[in-house]
Amino acid sequence: MKNKLIFIFVFLPFVCACKNSVETSPVVKSLPIIQQFKVVPSSIDFDQRNELSWSINGAQLVELNGFGKGRLVDYRDVAPQETTTYVLTATNTNGIAFEHTETIL
Repeated sequence: MKNKLIFIFVFLPFVCACKNSVETSPVVKSLPIIQQFKVVPSSIDFDQRNELSWSINGAQLVELNGFGKGRLVDYRDVAPQETTTYVLTATNTNGIAFEHTETIL
């Protein structure tokens, strides 16, 4: 009986210490990444057009102000009548990423 008690008291704390020493990796939550957002040409004269284009990774929703929803890789033709700032918004369950470009007339 004495040997069984010693075995339980000596071995059990060792097993518990091993179980508690296991580390888990933290879960990394990433925001959407706007890889590219550009306007071509970068400046225009009156009555000329620009093309806004973008490429995004990891987004569930993409929006361009004044145009609504878009795809992860997309473009829009624009013909602003004054200096205009376009804001591209990419959203996923972890948050929002913003980037903007400006068209100068």
